[in-house]
Amino acid sequence: MVPLLVQFTEAQAKTLRTESRRRKQPMAALVRESVDLHLAAPSGKKPRSTNGSAPSSPSADFAPA
Repeated sequence: MVPLLVQFTEAQAKTLRTESRRRKQPMAALVRESVDLHLAAPSGKKPRSTNGSAPSSPSADFAPA
């Protein structure tokens, strides 16, 4: 593992903490999973935020384990 510093919006951080508790997994594991899913998605289907805000349904970014 390589340590990296990342920043999240308040909404993203809140959703990440909530999902971490719900799944009983570390936040870092959820971030790694999300990055893997994003990188594996077809290039035309990657969700992108152009204004830096959180998605309208942040919990939808996390697939059920």
